[in-house]
Amino acid sequence: MKNAKANHFFGFPFNEFGKELEQLLKQEPLQQFFGQDQAHQQPMLNVFETEAGLLLELAAPGFQKEDFKLELEKDLLHISAKRNVKELTENVKVRRREFAFTTFERKLRLSNKYDLESITASYENGILQLEVPKKQEPKKEKISIQVQ
Repeated sequence: MKNAKANHFFGFPFNEFGKELEQLLKQEPLQQFFGQDQAHQQPMLNVFETEAGLLLELAAPGFQKEDFKLELEKDLLHISAKRNVKELTENVKVRRREFAFTTFERKLRLSNKYDLESITASYENGILQLEVPKKQEPKKEKISIQVQ
């Protein structure tokens, strides 16, 4: 009885609570949830503005260029990808998974100062790179007007 009382602090059984919490966190759905960094469920994106336009870099390692789908609807750029991932064997348990980009979708609204019909994309070393050029301003030539 003395030992049982020693495990209580202000009448609360913290040791028993800790054991119950540990058992709860060992359950697979919770372990997968708490083992994932929720901020990185979508690929991270860098956006740079240059004199020529925008440069977008999307970190998406492990994909093939055929996995990406890029669509433009008015001024909304849809970037998505889907790939098949090998299933884990039965005897493998996930202890921590910080990335698992099997599918994702990012949407970006682009300004009308960019030439949306001239966007180019490339994928190399795990980085999807898009170049969005600025619209070309019509060159104003000096025009002389004769007074009549």
